Amino acid sequence: MKEHFRCVPEIIQFSNSLCYNYTIKPLRESTSTIVKPALVPHRVQGNYDGKTNKSEAQTIVDLICACIEMPEYGGKSIGVITMVGDKQSDLIGTMLRAKLSPLVYDQRRILCGNPAQFQG
Repeated sequence: MKEHFRCVPEIIQFSNSLCYNYTIKPLRESTSTIVKPALVPHRVQGNYDGKTNKSEAQTIVDLICACIEMPEYGGKSIGVITMVGDKQSDLIGTMLRAKLSPLVYDQRRILCGNPAQFQG
């Protein structure tokens, strides 16, 4: 991959530095979205219990619920990408479904999964 057109530079920069030695050229402008900042690093303390981290999952659910209430996120879809496996994304999805109405969950087209599920 040499170019990336979906994410604003602030988002793709994480993967660009971690995996691509800064060789990916972001093609989308930061000004193309009203959500600012595009990325907010947030460290969560917690422990894995087998293949899940409940503290991390709860924090993600709380942050998504807060975003849904903000006008900047009106009509936006929401994706949760977990890097540690399907069990964590399943847990987050289950917790979100328990917290949000089915209508809101569907309107936001919430998808929780691994990186492969978001590519293409």
